[in-house]
Amino acid sequence: MCLDGFEEAVKQAWDCHLPGADACKVLDHKLRKTAKALQSWSIKIIGSVRSQLFMARELIAQFDTAQEHCLLSDDEQTLRQQLKLISLGLASLARTITRQRSKLRFLEEGDANTKFFHLQACHRNRKNDIPSISHNGVWFSSDEAKSEVIYDYFNGILGTPFQRQHTIELENLLPQLDLSGIDACFSEQEVWDTIREMPADRAPGPDGFNGLFYNVAWPIIKQDIMNAMNALWSLDARSFHLVNDALMILLRKNPDPNRLKDFRPIALMHSFSKLFAKCLARRLASRLKDMVALNQGAWAVPSTITSEPFS
Repeated sequence: MCLDGFEEAVKQAWDCHLPGADACKVLDHKLRKTAKALQSWSIKIIGSVRSQLFMARELIAQFDTAQEHCLLSDDEQTLRQQLKLISLGLASLARTITRQRSKLRFLEEGDANTKFFHLQACHRNRKNDIPSISHNGVWFSSDEAKSEVIYDYFNGILGTPFQRQHTIELENLLPQLDLSGIDACFSEQEVWDTIREMPADRAPGPDGFNGLFYNVAWPIIKQDIMNAMNALWSLDARSFHLVNDALMILLRKNPDPNRLKDFRPIALMHSFSKLFAKCLARRLASRLKDMVALNQGAWAVPSTITSEPFS
């Protein structure tokens, strides 16, 4: 369920044209414009949720105090009921915002005004901060120095080029399978089915959009998404780099990390590149049983789990 005005804000921002631009560039432009439009819409329409919730509860408290000494008029009773409904809606919205800040998936329900939620959100910011880092016996504490040494270290690991010295002829080793249709262009139904399977509240990438946005705004954005999908299928990737960036996030391997080896990098991909990758994986999943034998799996799950010892 969306707030009133959300779809209109997306439609207005999405309705723009870039003559002569390729599909990926158009999609990147519209996503950026929509992100700015939704931020502006949120400020104008929603505003400060905490301030509005405080004012609504303060007015309700004043009505409750006045009701102890005299009867409220019909208009005052109606206003009090409306304020209660507004406060419930604002509390639900504040809980959603707080849960999104806290990033705790196991907290599905709870009071947004409890200290636990806000402490978790603040604790996460403190936990994600790296005050100083040690590398090759040298400590780095300034933001620029930390950023440079972290980038150089992981770029050297993840982006190290190499030249293969040997090749393997796989034609005679792999089974000959009928894979007709696996390289066909994605249909609109395939992309929509993939979007419905995407988690709605996972951490977004550089563009700021998650699976919920694609699910809700699909009728508005589907034409440009399909144009970009068709462009990649036809090997037109002139501006694919615009929608194929990612954020590298460092996760701690131990409670008190102080070296670069104590962190594990993960990538938060752009929403479109993530969608494209999931469409590829979804189409390939139905063929894996023919392409990969049971004895080729790194981990094989038995069809029947039993407590009897192996013979």
